[in-house]
Amino acid sequence: MDLGVLVVDDDAATRALLIRVMKTLGVERVVEAVDGDEAIARADEAEFDLVLLDWEMPGQKGPEVIRALRERNDHAQVVMISAEAQKSRVLRAVEAGAAGYIVKPFEVASVREKLKSLCQSIVAHRRTADYRIGSIMTTDVVTIREDAPVREAIKTLLEHRISGLPVVDAEGQLVGIITEYQLVQALFRPDVSDEPVGRFMTTELVTVGEDALLFQVANLLIKHRMRRVPVVRDGRVVGIIARRDLLRYMLGHEAELNAFLESLRAAHPAPVAVTV
Repeated sequence: MDLGVLVVDDDAATRALLIRVMKTLGVERVVEAVDGDEAIARADEAEFDLVLLDWEMPGQKGPEVIRALRERNDHAQVVMISAEAQKSRVLRAVEAGAAGYIVKPFEVASVREKLKSLCQSIVAHRRTADYRIGSIMTTDVVTIREDAPVREAIKTLLEHRISGLPVVDAEGQLVGIITEYQLVQALFRPDVSDEPVGRFMTTELVTVGEDALLFQVANLLIKHRMRRVPVVRDGRVVGIIARRDLLRYMLGHEAELNAFLESLRAAHPAPVAVTV
């Protein structure tokens, strides 16, 4: 596995055992540290995907080290290791940011399976970054004000050869969507051209964030029978993802997408609680 793992424990035998376990999982880049200070120094030198961290060490204790590591790399998964199994200690570890908890002494086979599952989840999560809509959405978004006349909306659609427009208020916040269908309906009303777009737009909005996965957006488009969905950040439109965007991407990345789906099936997306 293409992962970076940091093993932190003041007991040399435990470090050697955990390093051996990670090697059997195919992890080549495994770095060790004997205490919290050395762990922080290692984190200053390189990024790690997984940290196996002892609670009781000389100097800084496990929770303090987690917080220091988080300041340097907030995506690393940390598994706390301790001879104590009290619920209060486990909760402290989770509150500090631990993704799991191993109680010493432990059975190697059981820990290996738990760490294998966690590593697969980390790899799958990393690969999802390539399939988030922020990488394929249209960012040059054409919008229209809610107080703009219907005539302007029609001209804008025709000029840009699009079938719908995000409607924003005076502060640029998304408040609705106006489509060709709604505008055609509006044309049957007398003197409609000068009426504001806001009277005809739909306010039942379906939106996504930039971190949404392609598959999640595809499901939304199918479920709601939509042609496009706005991508928003803090209420403002930062992109549009349309059905044709998804089709274009999927056609050019079919093999990669199939491999990605297989990796998700192999992984365990639910949080892994490592307690043995």
